Amino acid sequence: RLFISNFPRTSFFCQSVSLPDVTLGAVTLGTPFVAMPLPGDHLEFSPLICLVTVDEQLDNYAEIFQWMSGAGFPDSFDQQTTFQARQSTRLGIANTGRIDTSDMSLIIYNNQKNHNRTFTFRNAWPRSLGGIEFRSNADDVNTIVASVSFAYTHFTLSV
Repeated sequence: RLFISNFPRTSFFCQSVSLPDVTLGAVTLGTPFVAMPLPGDHLEFSPLICLVTVDEQLDNYAEIFQWMSGAGFPDSFDQQTTFQARQSTRLGIANTGRIDTSDMSLIIYNNQKNHNRTFTFRNAWPRSLGGIEFRSNADDVNTIVASVSFAYTHFTLSV
């Protein structure tokens, strides 16, 4: 499950998650004979990519879409102001003008559905929201899913 701090009433059930790559940069120390690679001092994180189940009312899809629209204001500059005011009221915090990122927790469960690990992604924001497909000719119950990609500053792992 994916929990986003700025959206406490909405959780996301992930059908699949690609845990991000982590790369430690390198520096090269030149010598007269060979260039020696040494560990650098910056970690680089690839995006978190989740395939999430979209609820029947599309509430969780709408939350991500409104978050992206508030940060990207495709229609007017007022969209960002409105989004930030709504979020600050909803969260009960002061509107500092920077509510476009949020901490997120990805809860990993074991095969007996008990909590196993928690990945906490700091200062995350949605980079992309995939399209969703509706089908009226499905024989079985059709689960609606969407792909969401998040950027963030870093993540931590806890038990």
